[in-house]
Amino acid sequence: AVSGERGVVLYNMKQKRWRMFGDVNQEAEIRCHSLMWVKDMIMLCVNVCKNRPSHFEDSSTQLQNSVQLRFYPKYHLDSTSLLVSKRLNALPRAMNSHENCIIMLSGELGKLEAAIIRVDIEGK
Repeated sequence: AVSGERGVVLYNMKQKRWRMFGDVNQEAEIRCHSLMWVKDMIMLCVNVCKNRPSHFEDSSTQLQNSVQLRFYPKYHLDSTSLLVSKRLNALPRAMNSHENCIIMLSGELGKLEAAIIRVDIEGK
């Protein structure tokens, strides 16, 4: 899996092919800061940008207020396959996952907060 300011792609080693968002407009609405595997899902830490600013505009205020964790199945990146999203107050400083748990550090230096998020999604 690879993420960047312009998008997200997943590589399926069995099929030897890359998977991207099915709709370019959906991908244009987010700026992916990080990603990680959580069991059979891909978790994206994104800023939602309905009216995405140009690269020359200062978008830090707009982006800081729309941080989300988004979970997608590993086989399909599309808004119709979004499993769950969780709004965050700010971009996390660091994240890691183990099985179905995510450990997240956020806050300012000198006053860091830790959170543990357990992810359980039922069904297929």
